[in-house]
This record gives sequence, structure tokens and C-alpha cells, in this order.
Amino acid sequence: MDNNEPVRSLLRGTVYLLMGAIPAMTGCKNFFIPVCQAYNTCTTTTTTGTGTAPTTGTGTGTGTGTSGTGTGTGTGTTGTTGTTGTGTGTGTGTTGTTGTTGTGTATGTGTTTGTTGITGTGSGTGTGMTGSRSFIFVADARQQSITPYAISDDQIQRAGNPAVVRNSAPSAVAATPQAEWLFAAMDSGSIQVYRIGSHGGLQLANGGAPAAHVDHPVRMSLDRSGKWLFVASSSTSRLSEFHVNAQTGTLQLVASVPLSGPAAAQIYLSPDNRNLFAAMGLSGVDGFSFDAVTGALGPMLHVAPVGGAAAADTALVSDGASRFLFVAETGSGIRTLRIVADGVVEEVAGSPNGAAGTRFNSLAMGPSGGNLFAANSSSSTIRRFSVAADGRLKPVSAIGANTTASLAALSLGPNGDHLIAISGGTPRPELLHGVHGAPGSGAESQHITASTP
Repeated sequence: MDNNEPVRSLLRGTVYLLMGAIPAMTGCKNFFIPVCQAYNTCTTTTTTGTGTAPTTGTGTGTGTGTSGTGTGTGTGTTGTTGTTGTGTGTGTGTTGTTGTTGTGTATGTGTTTGTTGITGTGSGTGTGMTGSRSFIFVADARQQSITPYAISDDQIQRAGNPAVVRNSAPSAVAATPQAEWLFAAMDSGSIQVYRIGSHGGLQLANGGAPAAHVDHPVRMSLDRSGKWLFVASSSTSRLSEFHVNAQTGTLQLVASVPLSGPAAAQIYLSPDNRNLFAAMGLSGVDGFSFDAVTGALGPMLHVAPVGGAAAADTALVSDGASRFLFVAETGSGIRTLRIVADGVVEEVAGSPNGAAGTRFNSLAMGPSGGNLFAANSSSSTIRRFSVAADGRLKPVSAIGANTTASLAALSLGPNGDHLIAISGGTPRPELLHGVHGAPGSGAESQHITASTP
């Protein structure tokens, strides 16, 4: 067992998924979007807008007396005052009723003008409140626990006591983008569901009974909507798909499709939610088109490794526009695959590029798409690459993390302004700040003092 064994699943969404969204990493900003398989970030944001919309109604009254001998009198009826508008989010005001036209009647000689109606008035104001919460959940196989952490602008803190798993070890976790449900795959094959509390605490749901069963589950991921859960099995070399009941968190099996091998390293949904990719280690990469409305998967399309018999595809990430798929491949560096159609990819000229021979085991894309970050499993460093418009990568710098352990997982934070690095051994999260920059500029990423809960 190596140092990365305890942390086997990292899922953005984004708590996105904080974490809001790579294009919204789904509720999970970044789309707190889940990039690798060692933890899951998710975010939920509730917003009621503000607005003011004054409305003024007017009334005008005129009347003409009949000519003749006599004295004429005329009166105008006062216009009704406009009703005060009310609004939630965008306020609207009801228009005041127009004043009634005044009329005059005369007998004899004279001319009468009716009194002008009084102008009606109306106004409306709406107010709202905005709130958000962002969490990350870290599974520890050695301690048989799942620990929630809350993420703020510059620090990360434990959000509650770890959920202790009895008689089994968690192998993967996935949280819905709106931070309602957490799914945990166990070595025993059970898929447990937890309700996520308002402060990130976990409560076992479904009466404690497993929501589903998959033989030897090794990787897990939710689509960007949180409606479909995918679980890879190492014993059957299949990918199981479940529909998620948003009200109860229960699961219904809807499909089981073959994969190219047993060693799934990551299940990844593209930011546009139209493609599912699986990093399959020595087998390469499997790709499927995906219909987020029906949950239907297209036929599997397979891409083999390019680095020879010892090369293994271990981690995946896409740019926010879902134009390219970047693949970490041991012994080769990082491959760039252009997504030419749903589920269809092709190698970009000059790929792979980056640092050949380096063992990258997790990837994260900067919020602008201008930089890609790669965790090096053989050290405590993160390599940064600038991303050109054609998808080619250029090494820029190495970033140190405040840990002596190897890095097991890496993801973009919920607001897109941190990296979240998970160390191996006894897993713990760390924030790295300053990842903004224009595409291709390389102007992202500065290391700051880590907040280690």
C-alpha cells in the first residue's frame, strides 16, 4: 500500500462543490468541482435579488360647459392614489388609477371648465438576502472515516466530527452540487448515503441501509446536475449508473456498461455535462457521450496510452469550454485530446507535452482556462503549465505545498481563487491561493501559508 492508498476518491461540483461553478462546477462551483477522486467539493448558494421599481400614475380632468345664459359650474373627480408596489427580488409598483375627467353643465350664457383630477402615485421596493456554504469531504480508508471541512475565503476548517464507517473502509465519495447528499462507496460493496447538514455535518440516511451495492467499487462521480451517479467496479470492469432521488437520496440502477479494464483511476464528467471519460490506467481512456436529461450513455470509444506498455493514464481534467481533455500519463507527461464530438477525442499535435517521466496523479484547471495544475505523486510539489489556445501546454513553474507527504489529490476551490491539495498518508486538505490569470498568460498561482485544520 503506498501513501495514496487511504485517499482513493476525489470528487465539484463544487461543494461547486463551492463551490457555484466551473461553469458551474453545478451548484458545485468549479463547478467545487470535483476534479480527481480523493475528495469532493460542493457548494450551495441561495440568492434572492434586490430591486426598486417606483411607478407613478397620472390623472387629468377637463370639462366644457355648454354655452348659454347662466352660470356654469364643473367639478373633476379626484384621481385614485396608485397602490404601493411590493417586490421580492425585483420590486414592482402598481400604476395609480388615472383621475376621472371633470365635466361641467351650464344653463344660460357661460363656459365651464371641469377641475383637473389629482395625479395618482405609486412606488415599489424589493429586498433580498444572499447566503452560501461550501464544503469538502475527505475519505480516510485507514481510519475508516469521512471528514467534512468548511471552506472560506482564506482558510479551511473542520466542519464537524468525522463520520465513522463500521466494518468497512470508504473507497470513494461524491456529494451533490447543492450539498444535500453525500454518497460513499465502501470496500464491502455497499453504497451508503448521508444527509449533509447546514454546517457540513453528516448524518447516515436511508435508515442506515445501503442505497445500492456494487462489487468492489473503486471510483465514483456525480454528473454536474447531481441527478446521475456513476460507480466503477474493479472486479467486473463495469460502470454502473444510478438515478438519484433528490428528495430522499435513494438510488435506482439504470445502466451498467463495460469498461476497457478493471483499474479505473478517475471518472470525469466534462463541464458541459455532455461527455463522461474514465482514466483507465494501463488501458488508456474510455469515453462516452452523455445525455443529462435521460441519463443515456453512448457507445464506448477508447484511446490507448501513447507512452508504451508501462504508460498509465491516471488523471483527467477539461477546460471550462469543454474543448480539450487533458490526461496525465505516467512516463509521458500530459496528453492533450481535442473533444471533436460527444464522446469522441483526437490527439493534438505535439501531445504529450510537459515533463516526461513525472508521475502526475491529479489535475486541476485554473478558472480562466489559462493554466493547468498537476500534482506530483512522487513529491510535495504542484507543476503549473500555461495553456495555449490550441491546447498545447508549456511548463511554467513548480509550487510547493506545506506538507512532507506526497500529494494524493488536487482540485480548484469553489470560488475559483484557490487550489485545494490533499496530502497522502493521513489525508488533510490545504489551500493554495492566487490561481487567476488570462488564458495563455501563465499569470496564475501563488503559494500562501496553508490553513491546515
